[in-house]
Amino acid sequence: AGAVIAYHFTEVLATESQLTYSPDSKEADLKGLTSVLIDRAYNASANSQANFQQPLDKVVMSGAFGVSWSPVYGKINLVGEKVLNFDLAGFVGVALLSKKNYNAKYDVAGADIETGDIVLLEPASTPTEIKVAPVLGIGMNFFLNQTMALKFDARSSLFVDNKPQYDPNVPVSQQRLYTNFITSLGLAFYFPNMKPRLYNF
Repeated sequence: AGAVIAYHFTEVLATESQLTYSPDSKEADLKGLTSVLIDRAYNASANSQANFQQPLDKVVMSGAFGVSWSPVYGKINLVGEKVLNFDLAGFVGVALLSKKNYNAKYDVAGADIETGDIVLLEPASTPTEIKVAPVLGIGMNFFLNQTMALKFDARSSLFVDNKPQYDPNVPVSQQRLYTNFITSLGLAFYFPNMKPRLYNF
């Protein structure tokens, strides 16, 4: 879920603030691949049973601020009846990402082989982190009328963090670049009403 507030200096240039939230559902967020990896690592050999962990993290909240530029705009005809104005916009800015970090391990004491519930999810040594991340994005607005538009966005936040630590007994000092990619679909409301765009065709 998210919300965006923008102030338009002109038709094509605006400043935007965006807030997004994704609830932390813990084990319910895990994909089946996590169980497969943990099961294979645990049963691979006696030497790896106690050491393997699958690092997992999740961006729960993000707040971004930046500039939106809409140099491309036009109109589209739908089924020969309705004509909609649209624009294509780019976004650049900076974000604060709040993420939670976990390690998934084989649940030695409570594994249920029949149901496949073998994962034990534990908080990492640093359970929560705040990351500063540049944001790049692209989006389209389809104007339903002078006050409302259908808004589609795709944005990517880039941040540097430690490489995954698969063995808790082996420290990790190297870092790499990660990306948090979000696509969103919503409704935009304009106050006051937008003025009709002028076209040369």
